[in-house]
Amino acid sequence: MFPEFPRILEPDTDTAVYLLKKYLFPDEFLGMDIRTETKAIAHISRQQCGRDTLEALQNAACTTIGVLRQSDERLADRLTLDAFLALIETIELHSVRVLDALIARAKELPQFERINSLSGCGKKLTALFLGEVHDLSRFTHYRHVEKLAGLNLRLYDSGRYSGTRHISSIGNNRLRWIVYKMAEETAKRVPEVRIKYLRRQLKRRKHVKNVVAVVPQLLQLIVAMEKHRHTYTEDPGTVATMHELEEQYEALKTRKRVAV
Repeated sequence: MFPEFPRILEPDTDTAVYLLKKYLFPDEFLGMDIRTETKAIAHISRQQCGRDTLEALQNAACTTIGVLRQSDERLADRLTLDAFLALIETIELHSVRVLDALIARAKELPQFERINSLSGCGKKLTALFLGEVHDLSRFTHYRHVEKLAGLNLRLYDSGRYSGTRHISSIGNNRLRWIVYKMAEETAKRVPEVRIKYLRRQLKRRKHVKNVVAVVPQLLQLIVAMEKHRHTYTEDPGTVATMHELEEQYEALKTRKRVAV
């Protein structure tokens, strides 16, 4: 077994693509002007990467082990990589056009305005959600959407052993990802969703599990808005409850930071 080394930079990021356009081989990374590139990648990565990232890449280039490439082989490698990066840019550009067309199409539906009224869903997630569920009015209960996405809970029971409940994952994979992202964003802003998320976080801080747990609240809101044909409006009492839980959660995080 070979040891696993931590990645310095994920290859599917804009920062990695930017660097690969200019640097490929160890000697190229070693000759990199760190001060100039630090400003560039800080802007591209929105301050997530900086000088430490570039210094780590140069340190890795100093200790890399590989076969030395001849000039013609280096040229072939560079041309191959450039073609691959150009293909990525073409696909991304086409994806943007497709998404713009999908949003324009989704805006023609009355459901678009209702779902988009939930803070955190946004035009992109709303359009993707409607693209997967098609006619939302055909769902009479939120659990129907939940099951379609494979986010319904399932008890693993062999007859002799009864395990814990997990999401079934039997359903539309794309819809499951979309609903999760919608739940993750609305759990930050929408009181009904945020309240359940905070209550679970106060008991046990498990972000992913707690986001999945608030999916029913999100889908209940969406189906209810479709049933009554209205956009989302905040309830003052619910907002007040959310603020109380926010204070408790902040106090909990402060206590844990002090304990550490």
